[in-house]
Amino acid sequence: MALRLKLEVFRYMDAASLKPQPVKGWGVNLPNVKVEELKRGMVLAEVGSLIPTHLINARLHYLESNSEPLYRRQRVKFYSGTSEAVARVILLNGKKLLLGESALVQFRLEKKLVPVPFDKYIVRSLSPISTIGGGTILETNCRKYRRYDPDTIKQLEVFEKGEHEEIVELLVKKSKYQPLKPDEINQKSGLNRSGAKRVIDILLQRGIIRINGAAIHKEWYEDLKRKVVDAIKQCYQRNPLQRIVPKEELKSKIGMALDSKLYDRVLQDLTTEGVIEVKGGRIRLAHSKASLTPEQELIADKLIKVCRDFGFKPARLGDIYRALNGHKAMAAPCTQRISERRRT
Repeated sequence: MALRLKLEVFRYMDAASLKPQPVKGWGVNLPNVKVEELKRGMVLAEVGSLIPTHLINARLHYLESNSEPLYRRQRVKFYSGTSEAVARVILLNGKKLLLGESALVQFRLEKKLVPVPFDKYIVRSLSPISTIGGGTILETNCRKYRRYDPDTIKQLEVFEKGEHEEIVELLVKKSKYQPLKPDEINQKSGLNRSGAKRVIDILLQRGIIRINGAAIHKEWYEDLKRKVVDAIKQCYQRNPLQRIVPKEELKSKIGMALDSKLYDRVLQDLTTEGVIEVKGGRIRLAHSKASLTPEQELIADKLIKVCRDFGFKPARLGDIYRALNGHKAMAAPCTQRISERRRT
């Protein structure tokens, strides 16, 4: 359950002195909120700064004082702040964790919590209830990871040991063709807004591209440009006489849900580079022309003659097919090419 509300924040100071004194504490007033609406484990945060999740990646230190090893998929109780949830422990690089060892794990919670990356946590056994370990949260709101995946282990080690710039660059790279918005970077990195902005400004010199405030890695951006060009070429292969592809049709053929601002930026850059030409919502490769074969040129001339003979009246299909002398299948592509040639 989430509540949206306005806060009144108070600072507790020494009332006996009018001189500035160190702040002794903070108080928060929650107007129009009933006590019954507040539950243990609720977190007070700015709207959009946290994401409820049931998947948490972390470093787990298993206490040496335990009586037996921790096994894969064992159920435990996970505590973060004052929140708690029953969870299964997925060991990402082994079948069991011996006493005093540590490992990278994924907690799969039975209810969603709102942890913050790099917060501390503890885990307890279900029966008897006792603290068996704890550690640091590395990643939240992630997907289910497979065990023994070296790429997964490497990424989590970056979250654990890397600098802020390495962590944010990894987050942007993991999002692939979906630019990460500033709020998403805050949520996933644990940085505040000013800290995330400072890191992004640094990364703009190291392979990050900013599009309307969001960030995409240059590696995926360049790959997307190649996909756009390849999609145009595939349209040409399917229909050699077609040299113009509608903008929205091309977007659908790329095969992924693209952000419209990202798509427009890619088309703009390809146009600036002289790779494509965009005119009136129609796209084609620069300097590409479709040419008719000698046989198709004869068919096109016949089509033009039939249309001229009818003057201002639409030509009937039967008259067109009779004029083509059995080349009925060529009528549609030749007509399309004639129409495009007149427009261009």
